[in-house]
Amino acid sequence: MYTLLVTALLAVSGVSGIVPVTVYYESLCPDSMKFFVNQLYPAMMTESLLAHTDLTLIPYGFAQTNVSSDGSYSFTCQHGDRECYGNKVHACALQTMTEKGQLLRYLTCLFQTLYRDRTALYPSEKCADLTGVDPAVKQSIVQCANSTKGDQLLADMGKLTPSRPELSWVPTVVLNNTKNQQDIDEAQTNLKGTICQYISDPKPSVCGGPRVTVYYETLCPFSIQLFVNQLYPAMQLDSLARGYTIELVPYGKANTTKSADGSYSFSCQHGDTECYGNKVHACALNKMKDSSKLWTYLTCLMEAVYPDRTIPYPADKCADLTKISDVDKQQIIACANSTEGSALLAEMGKITPSEIYKYGVPAVALNGLLDQVDDDGAQQDFLGTVCKHMASPRPSVCEQQTASSSVASLSVLVLLSTPILNLVL
Repeated sequence: MYTLLVTALLAVSGVSGIVPVTVYYESLCPDSMKFFVNQLYPAMMTESLLAHTDLTLIPYGFAQTNVSSDGSYSFTCQHGDRECYGNKVHACALQTMTEKGQLLRYLTCLFQTLYRDRTALYPSEKCADLTGVDPAVKQSIVQCANSTKGDQLLADMGKLTPSRPELSWVPTVVLNNTKNQQDIDEAQTNLKGTICQYISDPKPSVCGGPRVTVYYETLCPFSIQLFVNQLYPAMQLDSLARGYTIELVPYGKANTTKSADGSYSFSCQHGDTECYGNKVHACALNKMKDSSKLWTYLTCLMEAVYPDRTIPYPADKCADLTKISDVDKQQIIACANSTEGSALLAEMGKITPSEIYKYGVPAVALNGLLDQVDDDGAQQDFLGTVCKHMASPRPSVCEQQTASSSVASLSVLVLLSTPILNLVL
């Protein structure tokens, strides 16, 4: 009843699939605010991804519902009573407003206004005026939020929201009705890319670029070279990063053995230290939500073990040097030294194709396919290879790349003698 459905999709030509997207959030949560403003609204409106999704918004989060003996409701919310009221405003708007674009503009306006000043009067009427909501609809939303109807709608949102520990983070994004931690993490910084990977091929132009998968090993000299010379510089180009999705798979030519008790052991091409390094990478990919810091941390790990791969693996050292949060550092180290890290690495093994032995490590696949030409091209000119697979209009950096490919021609020895991260190793 309270789902934002896109039924008009069936009338759109060229549609290649509908992706169910459910967002659990809170109206005064800073991370929910950032997610709506930076991810959800741009993806659904500017990128027109709304036409390819079945979007369900559930404003409740870590709230609690209390039912009195007379059947009335009261609520306790993570960010206080004003958040409970805001959740009601959102719930009432979801039921009352029928035009999906205007609804998203209205909800995003609420978030933007409160992000600047969370002590301000709740802007339910102000944002209705700013976004052109019909006066009768505005009145209905306000009356609903201040009545037992709003209480009932919020209580219903609570029934749709998983309890802890199943819901461990707000906002949480669930795609295809299946909770996946990697999707939850990636959606915080790349919602469009996370949704696009679930749309069946051929993907609509809204997805804007290829899916890139990099299969690698943490002590492999050529993997180190690819990270330092190609991947890290490319990931610093925001205009390019918005044009494609990338998945990192640290496993390579390792082997997994599962014991009778369910535990895992591994043998890796460059020894036990590489197996541990692969776990650190897998755990970082699973735990870190800031993609910029993630790339800096992973590249530091690669630089720090070159050319001396006999040093202790620099998981702690690079965490300190790249200034990732203490929480991320502790979670990564604990994960890599536990059964969780082993399970994550085993999963990496499952998604590493057997063709890796034909193509070698690292291997770069585009749109799920390993192709010798693309793989060879990406090793020497990752930027140019990705740009080649982008639909027009391509990012301006691709046109610059056509004119000059000098960035990709640097030797790993040159880069590592003057570390790109400016680290003192």
